[in-house]
Amino acid sequence: MLSARNIENGQILFDNFRFISDESFAVEHARTRVTPGDVLLTIVGTIGRATVVPESIAPFALQRSVAVLSPKQDLLPKFLSFQLQSPAAQRYFGANARGTAQKGIYLKILGEAPIGIPPLDEQREIVAEIEKQFSRLDKASANVKSVKARLAAYRASVLSAVQSGTLCGMSYSDWPVRTIGELATKVQYGSSAKTSSSEKGIPVLRMGNIENGELVLDDLKYLPADHNEFPELLLENGDLLFNRTNSPELVGKVGVYKNNPSPCSFASYLIRLRFPNEVVPDFVAYVLSSPIGRAWVRSVVSQQVGQANVNGSKLKAFQFRLPPTNFQRKLVAEAERLLSMMRETETQLAAAERRSERLRGRLLANAFPKLRAYEK
Repeated sequence: MLSARNIENGQILFDNFRFISDESFAVEHARTRVTPGDVLLTIVGTIGRATVVPESIAPFALQRSVAVLSPKQDLLPKFLSFQLQSPAAQRYFGANARGTAQKGIYLKILGEAPIGIPPLDEQREIVAEIEKQFSRLDKASANVKSVKARLAAYRASVLSAVQSGTLCGMSYSDWPVRTIGELATKVQYGSSAKTSSSEKGIPVLRMGNIENGELVLDDLKYLPADHNEFPELLLENGDLLFNRTNSPELVGKVGVYKNNPSPCSFASYLIRLRFPNEVVPDFVAYVLSSPIGRAWVRSVVSQQVGQANVNGSKLKAFQFRLPPTNFQRKLVAEAERLLSMMRETETQLAAAERRSERLRGRLLANAFPKLRAYEK
């Protein structure tokens, strides 16, 4: 059974779906009656994604987050699909969506959405031009994805070289094997107190504030400055934060606090590691983020109601080879130089993706200009 998340970039994706029984499928398939040439439109959550059901496709059923539209003979399915994705149609959906926790479009409102229906020959010309331009953008997007995949592999190789010492031409065979429990002066869970969005008080870093080995200071939450867990749970420069609970692919991500923002605390799904001066926290973070560190996380993780968890006791047992302090600093400096260049490239790729999306929007806006009815 497919849902709204299976419709993306004008395609049906079969990468993530759930199975239902034959009996349930018979009922759901009869309800939705999906046939080749139908137009699928997401109507709950992310509203306005559309695609056409191709001729050769295995039978499937749909969740109620997707509507099935069967165009009449004077309306080409692809023409309708493109028009539903146009900025004008998106404005109509945004103005008429209803709901609190998750907004959606009622079928009655959807049925009242105005669409333009030029002669079939004109529809074919518009569809052909959009497909030609989208094909060019799709090729550019494929190139961006390819570069991003190579960058991810490069990042993994850099982190692996930090862990092994080969990044700076060193040999780690003589480095002593130590555990985090032996080295860390603190292994501590963060606060489980309820935070607020008010910017008064002490910011609290949460698992969403760790991305790609860095602390991202977006969407911060706060605790009062006189909270009873302070100053015990205030971060110090160099504290390493380990995400102990998250989805399986994200549990174990790390970031090092660099005294910004200050003062600052951390939430209960994070573990704070503090090391003595002879241990460079960034080196430990790189080792935990390396392929060996990620493999270790997968080997010790436990599942709890859809969430993966690595507790403090398991984290203390993590073993790795520890070079002398000056070697740690040298490895960290070289890794940061290389990863910094990679981040610049990623920024450029993200800008290219945004430009591509804007171009798609402009193409659809030109093909389907603003209709007065959409502005209701």
